Amino acid sequence: MNPLLHPFDTLHAIPPFELIEDNHFEEALKHGMKLQAEKIDKIIANQAPPTFQNTVIAFEESGKEIRSTLNIFSNLNLAHTSPILLATAKKMNPILSRHGDAIRMNVQLFSRFETLWREKDTLNLHEEEHMLLKKFHNLFVRNGAALPDKEKDRLKDINSQLAEATLEFGQNLLQETNSKQIVIKDSQELKGLPNNIIKAAQEHAKSKGIPDAYIFTPNQNTYLSILTYAENRSLREKIWTAYTRRGQHSNEKLIKIITDLRLEKAQILDFPHYADYVLEEAMAKQAANVKELLDSLWPAAYSQAEVEFEDLKEIAGDLGIEKLEPYDWYYLAEQVRRQKFEVDENEVSQYFTLENVQQGVFSTCKRLFGLDFKKLDSAPLYHQDVVSYEVLEETGETVGILYMDFFARDSKQGGAWMTKYRSQQYEHGKRTLPIISLVCNFTPPADGEACILTLDEVNTFFHEFGHALHGLLSDVKFESLAGTAVPRDFVELPSQLLENWAMEPQVLKDYAIHPMNKKVIPEELLKKLKASQKFNQGFALTEYLLAAYLDLEYHSLTTPLTVNASQFEAELNEKLKNSLPILPRYKSIYFSHIFSGGYAASYYSYIYAEILDADAYESFQNVGIFNPELSSKLRTEILEKGGSREAEAMYRAFKGRIPRKDALLRRKFTT
Repeated sequence: MNPLLHPFDTLHAIPPFELIEDNHFEEALKHGMKLQAEKIDKIIANQAPPTFQNTVIAFEESGKEIRSTLNIFSNLNLAHTSPILLATAKKMNPILSRHGDAIRMNVQLFSRFETLWREKDTLNLHEEEHMLLKKFHNLFVRNGAALPDKEKDRLKDINSQLAEATLEFGQNLLQETNSKQIVIKDSQELKGLPNNIIKAAQEHAKSKGIPDAYIFTPNQNTYLSILTYAENRSLREKIWTAYTRRGQHSNEKLIKIITDLRLEKAQILDFPHYADYVLEEAMAKQAANVKELLDSLWPAAYSQAEVEFEDLKEIAGDLGIEKLEPYDWYYLAEQVRRQKFEVDENEVSQYFTLENVQQGVFSTCKRLFGLDFKKLDSAPLYHQDVVSYEVLEETGETVGILYMDFFARDSKQGGAWMTKYRSQQYEHGKRTLPIISLVCNFTPPADGEACILTLDEVNTFFHEFGHALHGLLSDVKFESLAGTAVPRDFVELPSQLLENWAMEPQVLKDYAIHPMNKKVIPEELLKKLKASQKFNQGFALTEYLLAAYLDLEYHSLTTPLTVNASQFEAELNEKLKNSLPILPRYKSIYFSHIFSGGYAASYYSYIYAEILDADAYESFQNVGIFNPELSSKLRTEILEKGGSREAEAMYRAFKGRIPRKDALLRRKFTT
């Protein structure tokens, strides 16, 4: 039996991971498509005039089975893939694309939504119902339902090719990350690295049958740790080379394919370029507004980075480094940090065990929203490293189910993300519990030892948990509007906002506890840590903005791409007059956010959301970071609302006005 074809007979109807086999998915996906097609046919065949119930609700319910299977399949393919899953994805993605196109381009189905949209003011719809109708009407329009057949056929071809190319981009990146391993035989070459990174590399070598050695894989966490702490410049160069050349051969051609196809799609739909097509539904509205935002931040960021560069050159000279390279910046910045603030991130990290940071996150959510987290020992799991929790209100009522998958492994894509196995909704008047998953790539601890997180990883944990709260606390009627179903430049607000609590002294005292002596992080170290928070912000913002510009440049092209990725990046550098040894946070060949994920023409959204979060957090700073009235307002006006209201209306309801970027600039650059 295929468990994906039947209701899940498990606690809270959690997917029965132990029963699901990789070869079950193709059958389940095809079955889901068949069921949805039959339900769509019934909507079209209905002779009654279109109503919200017989058209909008019927359409919402038509895809439940296929969405359920796709949620499980896509999540496992990212977090714990296999040759079978990879092959299934490669085979099914174009088929799923054609299935979706057949629905979204159906003239008869679109005509029913078009009728309802014209009559919307007479339908007496509630706000959430209006948002659902708007979402679906836009879905048809933006996918070419009103186009002539010839252009529809071309659009179908484009979508199918994009489905294949974007999937291949991500698969190539995973394969090359795992294959570009650095083997070190002499432990003296590892001087300066944290012990947990060294031990993890030693364990990795043992698992590969290479005793008395250390193997480093260029995933992001290892890469940043080596660049920050390794005294051995040669090792820093090796990891930098391995990391920045991932996808160099396999993904170069895909960048042109994806970029050109997206441009053609946008122009078929009467947009000048893909960025304007994407941004039509975002808070930013169009590429010109994003460009204006980036341009307004670039001078301050770059100017600050130039000041920081002068400090680095001074210490580089002391170390005999004549020309400062990109792989030197993190290490030299850490040396300057230690000198200026007497803060050693290695020393600080000893207070950040994964177990304690998790409790810090839980206690923060308890103080903000009254949430409790009860470990589920009997819930189905898809990997032995995964843990699950039941999330509870103070009343004991269950809010949702939370999965957390912390450690890097060969079967997992790099990075960190929040996702869902089931969205929240109401069915027959009862709230369906969301099943939310938080996935990271922390370095696994050695046997019997605690997992130690870097400062950056602590922030990552809080960040992704903000997304998780958005999914868990969702309280909307319709699945399609639940949780993170909001504009891309609004979706990062809850995640980036929660990061603010991570470094607050009263929060740190809850979780920054040394695993050996059990002492709380010293007050003096806390003060130094707080003082160092604005250090190196010029670099951090510059490397981010370079990536955001890169994304916007690709997707603002109005003619096909004519140069390779390296030349494209060089031309952008020249345009921005960037002569500092700072690369974009992600170079084109491994920029999976935009070429494999959902952030095409939207990577700017992190800084847009940071404007929102800095502005919003000042409200907490003014009245108390655990103020119950403001916490309740954050929950009811933003976290619970999902996409049931316009994003700007949600922010206005919380803050009382539109956002301003003054708070962000104060955060970044004032002392």
